[in-house]
Amino acid sequence: METELDTLTVRAAAYDDVQADKADLLVTIRGTSLVTGSAALNKAREVRQLVAELAPLKIAESAILLLSVTAETSSSVIGKSSSASYHLRIRCTQLDDLADVLGIITAQKNTQLTSIVWGYPDLAPLHDRLLEQSLLRGAAKAQLMAQALGSRIERVHRVSETTTDQAEGQVGVLRQMAAAPMSRARMGADELGLAVSHTKRIGVAIEVVYHIRPA
Repeated sequence: METELDTLTVRAAAYDDVQADKADLLVTIRGTSLVTGSAALNKAREVRQLVAELAPLKIAESAILLLSVTAETSSSVIGKSSSASYHLRIRCTQLDDLADVLGIITAQKNTQLTSIVWGYPDLAPLHDRLLEQSLLRGAAKAQLMAQALGSRIERVHRVSETTTDQAEGQVGVLRQMAAAPMSRARMGADELGLAVSHTKRIGVAIEVVYHIRPA
């Protein structure tokens, strides 16, 4: 029966940074009338104004999704004259224009940016590359350790992997947004004082247990 003395455990990891290639902006607009369904993008005045101002930045209407509408009324009767809050998701796929998009949003009356959700390209190829790097580092490390211990590696007994996905900066961006004075004059890229790009670190760590024998 083999014991722990017959095994050698090594750990290795590889990391890389990946840049966001899109951003979803979650926006709430308080309107003076109630319009339900997708018609709100064209018929709710405050929403229509934002859609029109984003068009020159190539934010198409198809990139603006109405998530929900909340009616606001002081009576028990809800009608078209009731005020409403429109909750939108605006997808920006050209991050070079993100500062200008944020500037337009902050310039809108009764409009609030509630969150930025960053999007990334397909991470599967990056994960595979980091896994391969980790396994190669682990194998080289095991050979070095076994040689120093006067042993030889027979075979792999067990292997496991752990993936880490560390998104940096989003909390800081939102805190800056909350703290920034929301002037209704349009803010440019230099005036926003916000991060308009986003990077996160992806890591793959492996643990390999080898069977070893005296050399």
